[in-house]
Amino acid sequence: MSNFASAVGSSKSATKAFPLTPCAQMTDIKANAKIISPQASRRKSPTFTCDSNDIKRFRKRGSENTEKNFKLQEGDVKKVFDKTWRLLFPVFLENAVNQSRRLIIFVFLRTTIECGHQTPDDFDRNSSDWSGSRYCNDRCKVAEQAQFIKGIADGVEQSLKFFVLPVLGVISDAYGRNFSGAISLIGLFLSIGILGVAAELRKGNAVVALVIISSAIEGATEAFNLVVSTSISDLLDATRLRGFAYAALEAWRTITAGIAIIVMTAAVVSRNMYDYANVFWGLAIAAAVAMPMPCTIIPETHKQTTVFRWEQASPSRIIAVFKANKYLQYLGVAAFLAIFAVTSITIAPAFVIGAYGWTQTQVAAVLIAIGAFGLFLQAGATKLIARFGARAVARGSLIAANIGLAILNFSPIHPGFFIFGCLFLVVALMAIPAFLALVSRQVPKSKLGNTLGSLSAITIAANAVGSPVYSSIFAAVGSGGDCGNETDNSISWLPWGLATVSMLTCNLVLYQWNRTFPISLDEKLPPAKTNPHTDPHIDMRITRTTDPAAEKMGPRKSEEKTKPDSLVTINPAHGPT
Repeated sequence: MSNFASAVGSSKSATKAFPLTPCAQMTDIKANAKIISPQASRRKSPTFTCDSNDIKRFRKRGSENTEKNFKLQEGDVKKVFDKTWRLLFPVFLENAVNQSRRLIIFVFLRTTIECGHQTPDDFDRNSSDWSGSRYCNDRCKVAEQAQFIKGIADGVEQSLKFFVLPVLGVISDAYGRNFSGAISLIGLFLSIGILGVAAELRKGNAVVALVIISSAIEGATEAFNLVVSTSISDLLDATRLRGFAYAALEAWRTITAGIAIIVMTAAVVSRNMYDYANVFWGLAIAAAVAMPMPCTIIPETHKQTTVFRWEQASPSRIIAVFKANKYLQYLGVAAFLAIFAVTSITIAPAFVIGAYGWTQTQVAAVLIAIGAFGLFLQAGATKLIARFGARAVARGSLIAANIGLAILNFSPIHPGFFIFGCLFLVVALMAIPAFLALVSRQVPKSKLGNTLGSLSAITIAANAVGSPVYSSIFAAVGSGGDCGNETDNSISWLPWGLATVSMLTCNLVLYQWNRTFPISLDEKLPPAKTNPHTDPHIDMRITRTTDPAAEKMGPRKSEEKTKPDSLVTINPAHGPT
């Protein structure tokens, strides 16, 4: 027994607090996922017995350890700030520029749509009937075609991210985090510069081509969020600190996005312009200011670099990363389904313009209000993760998002359903730091960039599929309301219906994940080479037994005299006996 215990290991600190019987040691082994080698598992292994007191003792210790791991302790907030404050301004500038680009690109595309019936020069551009384009006076057609082009461009961007982001993740492991960060900011500058050229051309197929090229460059270089996330994981070890830091990071990104949206709405969108060239050139200058930051402001957090290997950067590696860990498989599938569902919100501006006749200013005002609510939720996510753990926050936020998507199915009827549904949907923002905290503890630091890059690639794949799918469905069925007839109004809910089904499937996957893996695994780092849930040589099933021989192997003398009320036999090599 001692040889076997030394082979698989146990928790020293827990053993000091609670002296464990051999049975409890075996249970502790299973919870910590410390697995012996396949060769050792073929040898004859001992059988241990547990009574109800052993099980209660282990559960009590596990509960106290879990509570300690998840709750913030005194000085944790200061510790997180001291180690991550240098990331705040670079994140602010990059996110503000990127969010401004994403906000302006749709209103810019509206100005490029042609249909043969021009808008009069003296038309009131503050009217809800204004189309947004001087080359077409059909408001509904302009909104639908602009959204369709944007959906294709977003699909190209996300598709390239799917193939390139794992490469940038491996590069960050091999050459440092800031190298990939510099590539991202250079790509952002080039992408916005090309949009400036497209805005100078005003209309035509060349404009559409340049918009798609701009999105392709952004997709082939963007890894800044990955760099920041991996840098936080490098700096912080405990899950509670990472969970708090990720939630604070998302809150900071929400603040910067809100500031960018408010400024751009007041200074640009509300003016209902036809020419956005100067706007894009201004954003390009801001991106140029951000480019040197990885070499000047952002500290390098991964100095123990590894050797770059192309096979690790292959898209097929994404499957290998998650295949080796069943815990991550569930999270990967859930992340894909959740992001695919949330991507439906990309049609929201075009939808409300078509269905309710809202102006660009009204659309931006509603989005700002919903974003402010999202900011409030982000601020609360830090405390929720610290209080209840990342697992509970992830599941609860996605259930709320599912309710919101179900409400959005009724949005063609009345704008109240749209607003109410979006308020529930933005609760999904709290799942982002929760997922990052859960995943970051499942791999060693040397593979963290590759793993987070693979997870990001999965969510990007969902975006790559979702953007053109939802945009195509929207262009086909319309938004209903003012832009729809009786037939259109009966099917205009289809984009939201598809998103609702996807989110429901995501929650079912997380339900099964929660049943399969105990919460103690959220804080444990599994062995590098062997996984307890995929290794065919390991069988850790637990069954009841009344075998007299097993009873004689009880760890305490008192058990030899008195037969336990409930016995459990664990045979790590051959399963139950």
